[in-house]
Amino acid sequence: NNMGPAVGSRALTMTGALVIAAIFEALGAILAGGEVVATVSKGIIDPSLIPSSGVFISVMLAALFAAALWVNLATVISAPVSTTHAIVGGVMGAGIAAAGIAVVNWGTMSKIAASWVISPLIKLCSWLVFMLPPKLVGLRTGGEVAHGGMTGLPVMKGIAYMPASQVSGGRDTWSEPLAVPPKDRQSTVWDLLHEVLDPEIPISLVDLGLIYDVQVDEKNDVYVQMTLTFPGCGMGPQIAQQAEWAIQDLEGVEDVNIELTFEPPWSPDLISGEARAQLGI
Repeated sequence: NNMGPAVGSRALTMTGALVIAAIFEALGAILAGGEVVATVSKGIIDPSLIPSSGVFISVMLAALFAAALWVNLATVISAPVSTTHAIVGGVMGAGIAAAGIAVVNWGTMSKIAASWVISPLIKLCSWLVFMLPPKLVGLRTGGEVAHGGMTGLPVMKGIAYMPASQVSGGRDTWSEPLAVPPKDRQSTVWDLLHEVLDPEIPISLVDLGLIYDVQVDEKNDVYVQMTLTFPGCGMGPQIAQQAEWAIQDLEGVEDVNIELTFEPPWSPDLISGEARAQLGI
């Protein structure tokens, strides 16, 4: 979780990330591990309210088994769950089962729960500050620019024109749609999808192996079958929308149908050689 964005953006190689993680994970366990253990063992529930030390040991073992079972089950079904959340919930649930609801330290639990809410809110605020203004004027992420603008377009277009022309290969996508002979449209769709980058890793959907099939029928309607790295991926709708926007730049295209499928499921084997080199794998 910590090193994913750094490796994905190529700020760090995979080897460098593993070395840094090994050093600082160990330091974290040594320097702050005691505080974490104290919070989990004494902060979530009050040990003095547990009938005996034997029951307390059973409570902690039950919490570990419950968290392990839940995390492994979530892994099997590709559900994005937190190990920390599972441990905290397991300790609280086992404590309640052993000594009743009064055993829970609700002050500590409220702080833990608040952190789970505050962190996404901070991310939302960051998105509103850095990502929403370009979207309001028609600028899209993933190397594409929307047709037309909305609020504040004259000002933002002047600011964004130079970098936008760079990421779109010099083509001004505010102008006319891309004219391509009908026989070349299928390959052009692939090329357009190659320009769309994953929002979390700056690598194209094609190189990541997320695009399974592209078809263009006689009516110039485009059908794209694609997948995600796992079914619970929260960026799925955004990725599909970016793909649709890219294809709509093609002249004559009226309908774009993006189908998400997980059969066959995505695997790292689908990543292209070029992308593997970029990721350092």
